[in-house]
Amino acid sequence: IEAATAEAARQMCVSHEGPIELAVLDVALTDGRGDLLVHELRALRPSIVTVLMSGFPAGALTQTGAAPPDLLPKPFSPAELRGAVAKALGVGEAAPTKSVAYEPFRRSVLLADDDHTLRRALVRLLRKADFEVVDVDTGSKAVAALEARSFDVILSDVEMPDGGGLDLLAAVRRIDLDVPVVLMSGLPDIESAAAAVEYGAFRYLTKPLDMEALGKLLHHAARAHALARLRREASAIGGAQAGAADR
Repeated sequence: IEAATAEAARQMCVSHEGPIELAVLDVALTDGRGDLLVHELRALRPSIVTVLMSGFPAGALTQTGAAPPDLLPKPFSPAELRGAVAKALGVGEAAPTKSVAYEPFRRSVLLADDDHTLRRALVRLLRKADFEVVDVDTGSKAVAALEARSFDVILSDVEMPDGGGLDLLAAVRRIDLDVPVVLMSGLPDIESAAAAVEYGAFRYLTKPLDMEALGKLLHHAARAHALARLRREASAIGGAQAGAADR
């Protein structure tokens, strides 16, 4: 897969359903710097490894004149590219003497459903799909869980006692503007679907669920949340810097 800009690379990390093990990034992109993009891509794909390349003199790439570590200078031969990729991935003769260890990373899901049997099945499915799962059986418990900690994605039934999925969706937006909420219903109707869209649900699913597709959807939603959070943080930093400059 390929991308021509930093923004396209971010979107690819969100939308691509398969694994992305390695990113080869130019330091100088039309809409940003590759060495800064590395941190954003790792927020979207925590296990990704990167190779930086550049046709500029290494000393011109940073304010201190120090080259980014393991920079692949342009032009390079196919053998040099293969060597840089092998070293980054820790394979073959080019592997570093001490391989890079990545901390295990599991995105978090808040699951709300009063159907005990289905909830247990979903917990097993989501943990198998490498999610950390907190499960509750009412909407009010879901709100309490969300107030206690943050989640990468929320999966909720529409019909529950003590506050259903639509009530939860409205409450979520008062707590977290970006977290995606996926609603599911065994009795779908136009009114609840329209309300879900109005409150910004990420998806509205009907039961019985396609379990394989659900795991992929929630991973996609979690990456979309990470990208939204990155953009919100960048906007906040940009606004703060502009305010300081104005003073």
